[in-house]
Amino acid sequence: MIAVYGGGNIGEALVAGLVSSGRTDITVINRRPERSAYFRQTYGVASSEDPADAACEVVFLAVKPYVIVDVLTLLAPLLPEGATVVSLAAGVTLAELTEAAPHANVIRVMPNTPMLKRAGMCAIAPAPGVETAEVEPLLQSVGETIVVSEKDMDAVTALSGSSPAYVYLFAEALIDAGVAHGLTREVSARLAIQSIRGAGEMLASDKSAAQLRYDVSSPGGTTVAAVRALEDGGLRSAIYAAVDACAERNRELTNPR
Repeated sequence: MIAVYGGGNIGEALVAGLVSSGRTDITVINRRPERSAYFRQTYGVASSEDPADAACEVVFLAVKPYVIVDVLTLLAPLLPEGATVVSLAAGVTLAELTEAAPHANVIRVMPNTPMLKRAGMCAIAPAPGVETAEVEPLLQSVGETIVVSEKDMDAVTALSGSSPAYVYLFAEALIDAGVAHGLTREVSARLAIQSIRGAGEMLASDKSAAQLRYDVSSPGGTTVAAVRALEDGGLRSAIYAAVDACAERNRELTNPR
């Protein structure tokens, strides 16, 4: 059995992915009865407001970071021996999770919001000696997975967890620039979004990002002029600064409570 504790956006995305992959042995724990009814009706899974119903072999904690330790402390005595607890909350360390549930196998995961479209990236950091083989296929129902060391989680959060927002900001600026050049917002949005989607597909090839850029940059051409303007405007250094700021903020949030 699988429990998903928390029926917000991330919890629902995980449930939707698991159900689409054929899993039905799922219980969702919510605070509100109407939300429980929604999960039962929409996904055909068990759902309740009773924390005791989360006493499953695998438990995903999809709650806010500031409550996750309290939730796990409540659940710990209810969990079966050898249960695996997977935290989807940013900034909560494996040490904190292990202290709250010393008899569980704890795993820390940094997801990102494209998992809502089953195109997410989940970075998995297990506690020492904990295997991820059971959890990886479950998370792959909402995208891709990669196993990392916990010490890399600040960088992972900055590069993967928060980076969809960087892309959205770039898309917003690109759309606005198209409007400034006389395109309707609808046309500009369609052009920008499909270009970004297509570029993402190209990046999944064997070619590096730099090589792909070289391939579309004819000598003396329009793309070279545009890229030079981006470089002169500090795009590269701004991305470095954004990743630095995000990683630093994650370090601050990860300080012991």
